[in-house]
Amino acid sequence: GADCKENREVILNAEYHFLTAEKMHEPLKRRIGEINESTMQEIGQHKNGKKVYASEWFEDGLYHTLYLDERKLASDKEKRERNVAKALKEYEEIEQLLAKRGAKAVQKKLSKKIKRVSKTCEYIIQQNISVQKRLAPKKDLLASLEKDADLDGKFVLVSSKRINPKKKLKLYRKKDVIEKMISDIKSVMKLRPFRVWNEDEVRGCVLLKIIAILMIS
Repeated sequence: GADCKENREVILNAEYHFLTAEKMHEPLKRRIGEINESTMQEIGQHKNGKKVYASEWFEDGLYHTLYLDERKLASDKEKRERNVAKALKEYEEIEQLLAKRGAKAVQKKLSKKIKRVSKTCEYIIQQNISVQKRLAPKKDLLASLEKDADLDGKFVLVSSKRINPKKKLKLYRKKDVIEKMISDIKSVMKLRPFRVWNEDEVRGCVLLKIIAILMIS
């Protein structure tokens, strides 16, 4: 992704700042586990009354903010429960099929034929994809699906500059607007790699695209 050590250094060396969501790697998970939720500060709430809490810390020259969003917590929990129910249903169907008709029937059920057709119908690619699955103990299946359940509703924003937690979250949410505009320029305006190398020509092409997308908007 865009957020990596090299890109962060490029931004800082150019004397700019960055704000991004931090990937949930193991050291970060351990750090989150050390934070007592009861000590987190309330920074706002949604229209449905669900609250948002935050906790800050400074590490390796960066400002980290952990958020606990009760609305996201409910959504994540509901999604996890759906995944568990779906996995258990599939597990039981395969288990029953294995008992009645054997391993070959299970393999046949899990094999899919996929046809890929180009938009112009110039070619058709047909390939067989065999999905391999094995029946692990249910406790292992449930353990994998319940993994990181304590992180539901939580996410971390990291910045190179200290920002108030409420303002930091508000700034980060603007990212969606920027991404949609970039997506429109690439999809609607068909922005493609330039066939020119002159900086003025590149800037001119970008300017025309931006004017056009503003007119379409």
